[in-house]
Amino acid sequence: MDLKHLGVLLELALGLAAWKSVSKAGWALRCNRSSGNLYPTECYLITDP
Repeated sequence: MDLKHLGVLLELALGLAAWKSVSKAGWALRCNRSSGNLYPTECYLITDP
């Protein structure tokens, strides 16, 4: 796995999955659910040099 593939994996795993809307209201859905709000998601990678 190179850095490009790792970046795509993190983007898909931690990013927004979809957008929902009803009338004029819209909201984003994350792959990892929270309590209903969109909180920042942090990820720490521990790798072997």
